[in-house]
Amino acid sequence: MKIQALHNRQTVPGSTAALQILLVAAFAVAGIGCATDDDTLDLLDTTSSGGNSYTTTYTGDWNGNAGNFTSSFSPTLTGDVLSFSVAFDDSDASTYGSVTETAPTDKSDTDYEDYAENFTERYRITITYADGSATATGDVGEVSIDINGADVAVTSETKGVTYVLTGSCSDGSFKMVDGEDNKKFGLILQDLTLAKAGGAAINIQPSKRCYLQVEGTNTLSNTGTFTSDEEQQKGCIFSEGKLLISGSGTLNVSSAEMHAVASDDYVWIHSGPTLHLTSQAKDGIHANDSVVVTGGKTYITSYGDGIQVDEATGNYVQKGGFVRITASSSTADRSHGVKTAGSALLYGGALQVSVSDAAAKGVNADGDITVTGGKQTLLTSGSGTYDSDDRDTKACAGLAAEGNITISGGSLLCKSSGSGGKGIKADGTLTFNDGCTVRVLTQGKRYSYSSSLHSSPKGIKSTGKMIFNGGTVVARLTGSGDGTEAIESKDAITVNDGYIAASSYDDAINSKGDLTVNGGYLYAQGTNNDAIDANRNLVINGGVILASGGAQPENALDAAEGYSIYINGGWVFGIGGSTAETASGSQQASIAYSVSASGLQLGLFDSAGSGMLYVSVPSTACTACYTTAYGMTAGNSYTLTSGATVSGGITWCGINATGTISGGSSLGTATAAACVGEGMGGGQPGGGQMGGGPGGGRH
Repeated sequence: MKIQALHNRQTVPGSTAALQILLVAAFAVAGIGCATDDDTLDLLDTTSSGGNSYTTTYTGDWNGNAGNFTSSFSPTLTGDVLSFSVAFDDSDASTYGSVTETAPTDKSDTDYEDYAENFTERYRITITYADGSATATGDVGEVSIDINGADVAVTSETKGVTYVLTGSCSDGSFKMVDGEDNKKFGLILQDLTLAKAGGAAINIQPSKRCYLQVEGTNTLSNTGTFTSDEEQQKGCIFSEGKLLISGSGTLNVSSAEMHAVASDDYVWIHSGPTLHLTSQAKDGIHANDSVVVTGGKTYITSYGDGIQVDEATGNYVQKGGFVRITASSSTADRSHGVKTAGSALLYGGALQVSVSDAAAKGVNADGDITVTGGKQTLLTSGSGTYDSDDRDTKACAGLAAEGNITISGGSLLCKSSGSGGKGIKADGTLTFNDGCTVRVLTQGKRYSYSSSLHSSPKGIKSTGKMIFNGGTVVARLTGSGDGTEAIESKDAITVNDGYIAASSYDDAINSKGDLTVNGGYLYAQGTNNDAIDANRNLVINGGVILASGGAQPENALDAAEGYSIYINGGWVFGIGGSTAETASGSQQASIAYSVSASGLQLGLFDSAGSGMLYVSVPSTACTACYTTAYGMTAGNSYTLTSGATVSGGITWCGINATGTISGGSSLGTATAAACVGEGMGGGQPGGGQMGGGPGGGRH
């Protein structure tokens, strides 16, 4: 295959310095990286000022067939991408919580009936509370109102009735009685203060829609619990049916021994209201089917879960609005921010969670988690713990799913400060797609229950496969100790695209299965172990990679014994205590050498003086270096310079393969080979076509 790479390149200065490079291995392998003139692959790099966008256009596919492929990149983090903090941003409340929602107007819309705007009011009854009494105004047929002191019970078989509750009462309640022919109804809280001892302040027994609208400032509270063989009252506000909350006012709800808000169907918070929900014993919002948030500002303080969904067919769904949850239990039961037996669907809005219990989760789903937009800030501070039921250790995580996690958009920020904590944890497949921005910070060390039972900190972890298709993903671990890894999969890892940065004490990136890089920009720093470690084959078909491993015997790139490192394309600079051998079956040549490169600005140039790669080397005491660049051919000579400069293109964590590279003093010249490095590994070739630009390998 004939490859044309159109780059802005600069000729190396003509000085010939004494050779300062100690070649570890440079064996020319005949036929490696050869191309025919039958197929043509054109690569065109287009850069913009500041390095914030990049477009790669291919003519012909990766097998040499006719066709086109275009990939666009926009790194969303600039500067030192690993220098970041994770904390609540108070401005999120106004940014996301003040957005006005538009109700559907098409009656065939599945959500049409869940909007108060689409409820037709025909009658209105006002109930005014005072201490020890309540009065009702408005006479409506087929509506029966029973008042006992300040306890009001309503039975209705009439359509279109709205009840307005107002006044102040220290011990009273409002109840909708379950009748033979119940209808959906409106309920307006208008500057209401209502407390109830031994039950719900608002008790809705019919399984019909309740349009709960908030006007003015309202305060509801209850103490004690309610038990009955005939009905349930699970919260200060309880509904057997759908509870649809909207309005423009403020609602304060406090429950001493029950949930603040509960429904045996689903709860939907629309745009407009500000909710302050507190439960001193249970959940802030508890629903049987689902909890949906599309607007408003909701603040939850709970000693149970902030939000809990019971049914496996139910979900937590957020499309808009602002939600802040602070959850901490005074009992042995851990409190999560959001706990759902179904899935968590984060489509928009802002979700802020702070949990402090041992092994608590910011968002915890028994099913899948999907993130496509909005902003999630998930903070966990609890330690690891031993679970006597499972007979295993457990630890905190910002985002955790027993199923798959797919992140395709929005901004996800996770911080775990306790021992053994994790940012993102998927028991299934974990996928990152173009459009997402993810930042993960963990600060704890390993939690140990015994010599054989422990939980190590992980930035991003999956039991199943981990796939990077795009986006910006950064994980930084500041804790020390074995197992402290930024990115880990107990299966295979595939990088197709995106901007990835990982830094940790142990391996920065570790896979139990094959680890394949087809494209994207990847920075990995393992300060006391390998930078990129595959427990099977490590296959690089494309992409731009800077890998910095620990001191000897650790490597920048590593594959398990009996497996191999295959270099089939892309740009790679690696530095560590030693250099693992690349397989002779690699389709792109490399050079390996020893040089004190810490803090240097290195440039790689071909024999014609054209710049191929720029690297600002991280601070390290290591000297074993490995370099390859797209188009590098076995048997050809390449020159390394110190003090090189680069302009244009994209510099990701110190590496740039697409800008104009120039200057520097020669450190020497090396001859490239397919098999370089210290002897290890084996196995069969990893295969794959010759890799291409930063945008990817085969597509």
